[in-house]
Amino acid sequence: MLTKEMLTILSNGKDTGWIIEPEAKRFFALAGFDVPRFVWTSRTEEAIGFARKIGYPVVVKVVSPQVVHKSESGGVVTGISTNESLTASLDRMRRINGFAGAIVEETLEGVELIVGAKVDEQFGPIVLIGIGGTATEIYRDVVIGMAPLSESDVERMLRHLKGFSLLNGFRGKEPINMKTLTTLVTRFSDLVMDVEDAMESIDMNPVICSGDRCVVADARIMMKRG
Repeated sequence: MLTKEMLTILSNGKDTGWIIEPEAKRFFALAGFDVPRFVWTSRTEEAIGFARKIGYPVVVKVVSPQVVHKSESGGVVTGISTNESLTASLDRMRRINGFAGAIVEETLEGVELIVGAKVDEQFGPIVLIGIGGTATEIYRDVVIGMAPLSESDVERMLRHLKGFSLLNGFRGKEPINMKTLTTLVTRFSDLVMDVEDAMESIDMNPVICSGDRCVVADARIMMKRG
């Protein structure tokens, strides 16, 4: 069920054709998803204060309605460990077209996944799960299913991933919490059913999963044209 605040976020996204990351994260947080601790600001002092509060290292990402793919424009910097490097990163991002501030957020560790959806003209809402992060387009390790998905549907989809062993503690690494991931994907498929008339596609990439959390570390919602 979409709240009034969630509907407002969707409505505001129609002007630019998509919902910028901080608003997309707020949308998912309102829907009950786990998102990183973050602040959206254009003020260096506020960014430094937040980074000190949550602890370095932090991630900084540009916010601009003109920049859909942030990493391709130099709009993502990870592993920032000092006030000076944070200040320098913000100064660089201010030169990016359409600069509307930056996100400063906590650094997360875990397996990176992509969870996304689009509305197919023939089959309706389709949900995608795959190995995510910046290597998504290289590995192309994804599976798809028609929404809405049950927990057993999600479990079956995950087992069909070539990288499934990464989720189970490959080479001694901590296995992720499969129950948390399954719940996230089923909840996502229900949300997709609620917004299918308004959205063209949704990408949560990456969703970072560890032994106790699955966090929506980045998100983008593309609105339906017309």
